[in-house]
Amino acid sequence: MRKSHWKRPFPLYPLLAGLIIVIAMLVRLFLTYQGWPQTNSDESTMGLIARHIAFNGEHPLVFYGQDYMGIGEAYVGALFFQFLGSTIFALRLGLIVIFVVFLIGMYILTTTLYNRPLAVLTVLLLSVGPYEVIFRQLMATGGYPEGLVFAIILLLFAYWLARQRLLQTNAHAEKWRYGYYLLWGVVAGLSVWSDLLMIPFVLTIGLFLVIFCQRTKQDWSRIPLVLLLSFVIGFSPCIINKVFAPPIPSGLQVIPIGQQQQNINKPKYTNDLGKAVKPPTIVEQIEGTILVSLPVSTGANAFCHLTADQAWPLSQQMSPYAVRCTAEHGIWGLVLIVLWCVACLLTLRRLMRLWVQPRSQEEGLAALRHSMLLTILICTGGTFLLYMFSASPAVVPWSSTRYLTGLFIATPVVLSPLWYAYYPFKYLKRWLNPIVFGIKYVVLLFALLVLLQGTVNTFKQIPGAQGGERQQQGFMTHLLQKNIVHIYSDYWTCNRTIFESNEQIICSVLDDQLQPGLNRYTPYAKTVASDKGASYAFHVASTPAKVFESHVNTRRYQRYIINGYVVYQPRLSR
Repeated sequence: MRKSHWKRPFPLYPLLAGLIIVIAMLVRLFLTYQGWPQTNSDESTMGLIARHIAFNGEHPLVFYGQDYMGIGEAYVGALFFQFLGSTIFALRLGLIVIFVVFLIGMYILTTTLYNRPLAVLTVLLLSVGPYEVIFRQLMATGGYPEGLVFAIILLLFAYWLARQRLLQTNAHAEKWRYGYYLLWGVVAGLSVWSDLLMIPFVLTIGLFLVIFCQRTKQDWSRIPLVLLLSFVIGFSPCIINKVFAPPIPSGLQVIPIGQQQQNINKPKYTNDLGKAVKPPTIVEQIEGTILVSLPVSTGANAFCHLTADQAWPLSQQMSPYAVRCTAEHGIWGLVLIVLWCVACLLTLRRLMRLWVQPRSQEEGLAALRHSMLLTILICTGGTFLLYMFSASPAVVPWSSTRYLTGLFIATPVVLSPLWYAYYPFKYLKRWLNPIVFGIKYVVLLFALLVLLQGTVNTFKQIPGAQGGERQQQGFMTHLLQKNIVHIYSDYWTCNRTIFESNEQIICSVLDDQLQPGLNRYTPYAKTVASDKGASYAFHVASTPAKVFESHVNTRRYQRYIINGYVVYQPRLSR
């Protein structure tokens, strides 16, 4: 007679999640290898920081030209630079790793708080999306991708500590619990150093820790003190930079052209197209959030595509197509808000029942789990409200969607009302059941197909990105052939040109009125200012090109048209 052996159940859901994550990683690797998205000066600045870390022995603490925002992406990129060279592809490999860690973390978080099937669905929905979503995942512009990973770490760590406190079964955890609080606070400080948008998460999860981990009256003061001190340790790079770093210059004193423009009062608010707009109203802030920012940041633009200028501002001049898409986007945004509200109500109702019943250990664990769900809802709800009541959604609702990146943490919680197909009246269960479940699967399938379509459409943008890169490479090649290595240009040309030319071409930023602009790395501007033979390069027909033509004696310059740029090279340098 053969011995029967106990067999582990087939790990279907972990394997499904792993397969989805691998495919998502390969998709992003392919897009990056093909040169999508096209880089810009913000990302190139991160690349320059990584290069200076890897090869120049520099150790900056914050993003160049700012006194905030950490540069974890640059330090990760510097590791890849050591093996693959300083390229945009190598820089973005770090972000792909961060994204994979985020998906794994979301699977663990959802499995911990719900179940494995919902965790697989969550990973599936987060692994696809239109180009507006994938763009943020692959552009190394600082803070946003790693902020999601920090949020998951803080949530899981806090939940584990609170659970150990409730079970009281881990003597080792009890012995070292203040050390764990210290570690949590350091991670919290690092998360805020990386991205200030983490503040609502840190405050809310920190409050969860204080409430659920205290054992004695002294803990009410000790735990917050430990968390605060350790937070300062984690946030210390930003503090050190603030105290010891020299002030950021508003602009070099050396004005590069003889006939200067008078300083013009810049408008306080400018939209995504650079045009001045009036101060926003609360109504405009709410409209911009619900009709543009929230749907675009979560993938609605995949099923009814709009551009930034089509979507905002709202006006009677909008085309019928734009009106229809805006309405559909608004429905998408409202559905998400309703799902968030329903999740809040259901979580609160369950918590109230658990708190009034006799507290067994099982009920205590259920209360703890629902408290963590409520914590996630408060974190994301606070992020959403802080954004909605700022000027951004009324002024730049499209480009500011990056501030809503943290909302992805709430994906499983917002999906839960649909996933569990809740219904309010039990006596209607028999005839409502098919309807509720039908709506559930239709909505989930629609969302999945929309996001999947967005991913497919992203591949169609590869030729355009490659064409733009060829134009940039041709521009740099022509400059080097003419021995033009020091130029003045606009912000979006400068640091990209510096990075992609391997610092063979150094650029100093000018604004539209040819005044010193945002030079994030002052040595570059000083190098160009010291060269009397420095040239000027602007996009053809751009505002600075027109200002240069009308206010500078162009007879002193040799004029070239190079790959969409007009270049002025001083004749004295020839």
